[in-house]
Amino acid sequence: MAIVVTAFPGCSGNPTASAPGNGGSSSGGASSGGISGQPSSGAAAAGGAPGGSGTGGSTSGVSAVRASDFLDTLGVCTHISQGVDDSKQVANALTYLGIGHIRDDGSTQAGTLQKFIDLHKSAGTTVALLPINGDVAASISEW
Repeated sequence: MAIVVTAFPGCSGNPTASAPGNGGSSSGGASSGGISGQPSSGAAAAGGAPGGSGTGGSTSGVSAVRASDFLDTLGVCTHISQGVDDSKQVANALTYLGIGHIRDDGSTQAGTLQKFIDLHKSAGTTVALLPINGDVAASISEW
């Protein structure tokens, strides 16, 4: 099974947020309470001399994002409609990864639609189906 990760619209989080504990005094530009080699929030981070007193928090203007919030912005493209991916294996993989959204081709086949329902029931997955044969109007009337 190939998993392609894509960001869903509305992703406002930035995974490159500052680490907590980057405050405190600085020694040679390295934080005493944060990530080694990262500037502290003191004078060195603000362009001043190393050794200044920090005030805590991020000086980059970037807010930290919870991992679960970031994961909720991701989705994967599956190939259940085409018969390539097994829906039970997809459910296991999504649960393991913590990803809750998929996209696949639309279908009129009752068995295929049941697989999407079962996937939702077992893993809580949100399913976004593409129009059947690219025909939006026919897909809306079908569903």
